[in-house]
Amino acid sequence: MDRLMIVAISVLTCSLLNTSKSASQTDVIALFGDTLRTDCIGYPANDVATLYMFHYSSSGATGSQFRSPMPECLSRIGEVAGPYLEQPGFPSTGYLSSGIAFQYGACLSGWIYLGKLVYIDIIGLGGFNACCEQAVLAHPAASTGEVEAFDCEGVPKIASGVSGMTSTISGCACSIPTGILNETTTWGKIKDLYSE
Repeated sequence: MDRLMIVAISVLTCSLLNTSKSASQTDVIALFGDTLRTDCIGYPANDVATLYMFHYSSSGATGSQFRSPMPECLSRIGEVAGPYLEQPGFPSTGYLSSGIAFQYGACLSGWIYLGKLVYIDIIGLGGFNACCEQAVLAHPAASTGEVEAFDCEGVPKIASGVSGMTSTISGCACSIPTGILNETTTWGKIKDLYSE
């Protein structure tokens, strides 16, 4: 009986450790309205709306794949063109709307900047709607059927896709990923990056 109890406790302990380990290794692909990742809404200015794409990985990643098609709330207007991917942070293949894959070239962790997507109101008639959600969805070729990141060995793992939003008003119900701290830094650490 004691031996059975010890085995049961060991199995339970291992299960809890594995659960907490995998929970702490969550990857997130998220859209933000600013580069500091404080707002999930891109507010149009001068007929342009911009969202910034980031990948957060606590355990390290060598790439990601997902899609972020133009939402119906913009496409049905017909005056807004996009999304255009400008200044990608890493080499990519495919298209943002139908499926894009990024290759980082190294195992990176923390916040990884992927690029910005831009919508343009080409006629300038105020084509942006209030609270228009920009989703992050699975790449059609994803082996898991979900938004994917690739670990340091290049093995696909499921990542959370967190939508952003374009809006002409404040107070839209979009969410910033919780439980992931923005890393703090000092001016000295920033200077050290450029001195190497």
